[in-house]
Amino acid sequence: MLADAAVGYWAAGVLPPLVRRELTDAFDRSLERGDLAVPAAGADLGPAADDLAEFLAAIRELDQDGRAAWRAAVDERRGRHRPWAAAMHEASWAAHVSGRTRALAAAQLHAVQAFLDGGFDLHDGAAGVWNAVAGCVQGVAMGDLLDETSQAVLRAPWVRVTSA
Repeated sequence: MLADAAVGYWAAGVLPPLVRRELTDAFDRSLERGDLAVPAAGADLGPAADDLAEFLAAIRELDQDGRAAWRAAVDERRGRHRPWAAAMHEASWAAHVSGRTRALAAAQLHAVQAFLDGGFDLHDGAAGVWNAVAGCVQGVAMGDLLDETSQAVLRAPWVRVTSA
């Protein structure tokens, strides 16, 4: 049900309405009945909760220029996939071995909502902006357990956007 709903919401812009509804209906009904509870913004996001809240608020509040800065930061680093993938793996592994997988997953779910609230769309997601935001979330959430190189790679888009 969750996988179907994720696909249905992710591809909503290109799916026929009937197909989208078929994918998301069970999830929507569960939310309406209260069977599923979306974690509140104050959910346990781990030791970096305050930094994550600040980062996600900044994403939510983006204007057209802010979104353009994120797109430019992604384009600037487009050829550097291997270091990003390795750093994401390190952050995921750190979450696993530290018992903070739930906190990291909750942070990523909040990031999805911030991404949408910030005005990004499916095209931005497909073009790599989502990967950049998700990497920043990993870097912030697991920053206390990551080496400097992984931190630098994951936070690079955010550093570029905030220094521009």
